[in-house]
Amino acid sequence: MDALPAGGAAPLGGLTLGPRPLAINYLLEDTALFGGVKVVLHHANLLCARGHRVTVVSKGPRPGWYPVRASFLQVPEFSRANLPDADVTVATFWTTVEPALEAGCGQVVHYCQGFEASFPHNVADHPRILVVYRLPIPAFAVAPHLAGMLAGRFGRTVRIVPPGLEKYWRPRPRLAPARRLGSWCCIRWRWS
Repeated sequence: MDALPAGGAAPLGGLTLGPRPLAINYLLEDTALFGGVKVVLHHANLLCARGHRVTVVSKGPRPGWYPVRASFLQVPEFSRANLPDADVTVATFWTTVEPALEAGCGQVVHYCQGFEASFPHNVADHPRILVVYRLPIPAFAVAPHLAGMLAGRFGRTVRIVPPGLEKYWRPRPRLAPARRLGSWCCIRWRWS
């Protein structure tokens, strides 16, 4: 699961994925059943399968709805005292970016799955969200349109890191096309 460069983006903070496993923290505001949470948990599992030491740190409890193979740590707040040492800390929501930076546990990367300041239900938070997005930290984005927005509007270094697919999402074997039984012919008929 290596990050894909968005438009020839530079390496993220000089960090390279070398032969040694990385220690990675994912900060999740909560573990409620949402697609974005599932994507993060699946990323953590994939990175564990590749030999990295991954810890999911959340204010919410370990989810019962998804099998987490990574280490899981429930904390009351994202502070240096509550986070394990890491090479990379991935902030997964706008509210986790500043605490990740303050904790100082390795290179901080913002994993953007959507631009929270575009949602109508949290208009009061938009000014604070924009402050966070202006922070000069690298980002991962799930899609090219988000990568373009982060780079263009906020001047951030961005890599595209799409959601991983579960093993059960495999294409079906293709069957040969059905043999044509004949040709259809359309005749114009005029009643007299």
